[in-house]
Amino acid sequence: MGVAACLGATPAIKLIPSSVLWGYFAFMAIESLGGMQFWERLLLLGTDPSRWVVHPPTCYLLPGGACMLRVGGQGHGGVGRVGAGFGAL
Repeated sequence: MGVAACLGATPAIKLIPSSVLWGYFAFMAIESLGGMQFWERLLLLGTDPSRWVVHPPTCYLLPGGACMLRVGGQGHGGVGRVGAGFGAL
């Protein structure tokens, strides 16, 4: 059903100038860069290091007084168990 609809739309698509289609696809590609971690890291190369956002390490207390340390602010990486505990806080 979907293939028949695409084949039926072919004459209408042929009426659109190719430069308009190329512009539309270029626009969509540029708009999608904002959510990509790779693009954000590339932008950091040209950013002054004093303007970088630094996420402080976060310590989550676990049962028994142990600490689970999370370094950074993205994804699931950087999680590890640190130390034997803090005692009574």
